[in-house]
Amino acid sequence: MINLLNHSQTKIENLIYIIREKENDLWNEYMEIVNTYGAESTFAAEMRHKWVILNNIMKDSGIKTIIEIKVKQNDKEKI
Repeated sequence: MINLLNHSQTKIENLIYIIREKENDLWNEYMEIVNTYGAESTFAAEMRHKWVILNNIMKDSGIKTIIEIKVKQNDKEKI
């Protein structure tokens, strides 16, 4: 879990932004590898493992992913 208690609000927002961007980048890289080599390739398995670790840390820490934010915004727009 990520400890953000000893940081200023601006620093926390910057850290969360960086974490979200990295998670999104890892997912996009994984999808590119799947499209190139297939989901069963060693490259894809390694990239998915990295993404899953970061994604689980985000969930445990209560940090929403970029996709979760987009889905929530789309839900609000429909109302």
